[in-house]
Amino acid sequence: DVCLPCTEGYYCLVGSTVPTECPGGTYRNILGATQSGECFSCPVGQYCGVATVSPTSCPAGTFRADQGASLVTDCLVCPVAQYCPMATFEPIDCPAGTFRAGTGGVNRASCTTCPTGNYCLQKVTAPTQCPAGTYRAATGANDVTDCLPCPNGQFCAQGTTTPTSCRSEEHTSELQSH
Repeated sequence: DVCLPCTEGYYCLVGSTVPTECPGGTYRNILGATQSGECFSCPVGQYCGVATVSPTSCPAGTFRADQGASLVTDCLVCPVAQYCPMATFEPIDCPAGTFRAGTGGVNRASCTTCPTGNYCLQKVTAPTQCPAGTYRAATGANDVTDCLPCPNGQFCAQGTTTPTSCRSEEHTSELQSH
């Protein structure tokens, strides 16, 4: 008989004639393991079934922050206001100027550009309307300071995208809000 090194994904106890599978949540990509402790813990952002040689990445839209996942269902759905490319171990915040209401974002494009009349801080699920007395004609505002003061003689309600001219019999307050 010829002694062969134990195959990848398995370990072979000394004196054993049958290889033993590395358990789920671990992998082994090198020949010759002689005990279960030589099976490596599956890395974050990935999962490893029984007898795994190479870890599988968590799919886009999911993440795994801890080592030792054994099933794709151990990868968690990416939370709101964030996105998770393939093999993510820490969800990425949607940047300021964007928002995301739903779960399972897969990339930066999963974050929606903040609409006109609004601003969006980092990691938000909905836009915030520009306050009364201000307006925002462009998309992508990332702070309330991106909302511009309403011009004299114009009216800007909350969430205004284009100031409205006041009629001649009306006047504007110091905030230009009526």
